[in-house]
Amino acid sequence: MRVIVVNRYATVAGGADKHAVGVAEILRSRGHAVAFLSTQSEANAEREGAFVPLSGADFWRGAPPRREQVEVAAAALWNRRAAAAAEALIERFRPDVVHLHDIYPQLSVAPVVVAARRGIATVQTLHNYELISASPTDHRGRWLDRGPEPAPVRALRTALGVVRRVVHVPRISRFVAVSRHMAETFAAHGIRADVMPNFVERGADDARPGFAERAGIAFVGRLTEEKGARDAIALARSLPDVAVTMIGHGPLEGEAIAAARKLENLECTGFLSEDAVARRLRSSRVLAVPSRWEEPAGLVALEAMAEGTPVVAYASGGLAEYVSDAGAGFVVPRSEEALAAACQALYHDREAWAEASAAGGRAAARDHSPDRYGERLERLYAQAGASTRATGDRRYSA
Repeated sequence: MRVIVVNRYATVAGGADKHAVGVAEILRSRGHAVAFLSTQSEANAEREGAFVPLSGADFWRGAPPRREQVEVAAAALWNRRAAAAAEALIERFRPDVVHLHDIYPQLSVAPVVVAARRGIATVQTLHNYELISASPTDHRGRWLDRGPEPAPVRALRTALGVVRRVVHVPRISRFVAVSRHMAETFAAHGIRADVMPNFVERGADDARPGFAERAGIAFVGRLTEEKGARDAIALARSLPDVAVTMIGHGPLEGEAIAAARKLENLECTGFLSEDAVARRLRSSRVLAVPSRWEEPAGLVALEAMAEGTPVVAYASGGLAEYVSDAGAGFVVPRSEEALAAACQALYHDREAWAEASAAGGRAAARDHSPDRYGERLERLYAQAGASTRATGDRRYSA
């Protein structure tokens, strides 16, 4: 099978990017041909495919002059370079399926329209809420972006929300939800999705340290309010005898660094490589994931489970689903006090820790293996292709 994977980045800048790159790796390992449609970067992990210039980063901080704002907004609504790249790549690569991930605003709706016009089966993985809401973090399906960003950003997101609903959604052959929560949320808005939980690679059992060999509580993620960065700082204040490490960067990084200057048990590492994050997860006794938005899945929780690290998470969307289904730790209400109490209990209870560690590891191997994901994805592609062929033929040049 020949598959084009479409994502705004071809390097790992976030969970959706890591998933998209991982999907390409899984498909290739199973003998499929894969090409990427994404943006240009020297850091790209993918080289096979088509890559368009990345521009307008300052727009999302509200910094550029008005003329540039207009140009960036126009490209977000319809990226002519992405459309031309999609046309050329489809013609050259001749895919059976175009698999879309997180494409806005960098690529616009253009790849979706081009693929549908060519009669190619389209599969969309739902990594956030932007196909039902103006804001990608709004699970309620509101058409107006009410976020804290500058007004031009909120206005463009609101306009893009209309484009996604009217143009993008009707052109998708099959949708994939990364959790039951996502499937149920989108079903309430008339979008049916197949549930395919995220995948994770699990190493050898003897490489994972035990209870006594680990120390500290880790927080891994973008340092924002919705990701619970302030809750992680509060956790360090509540547990002065336990080391808390915050890994990542973001708008609240300055606040976290300032807190670390005052709290001896708080460390802020900034951005770390994937390998470095894995080592930190492997050496930490507990991972805290205090997300304050309805987290679609929580890939970092799954990565911790694969390392045998128990998780304490807020009752948040698919994140809570992953942790509770596995028995890999505690799911608590969105409360700094509840987070601190659960972390302290799991941190000091060797027996409870061992049970959660083992359960998380078993679930990662049983329910979230790359092989299992690859099998399910192949079946979904076949179904998407069959439904697309029933409505028309693919159109390539002679």
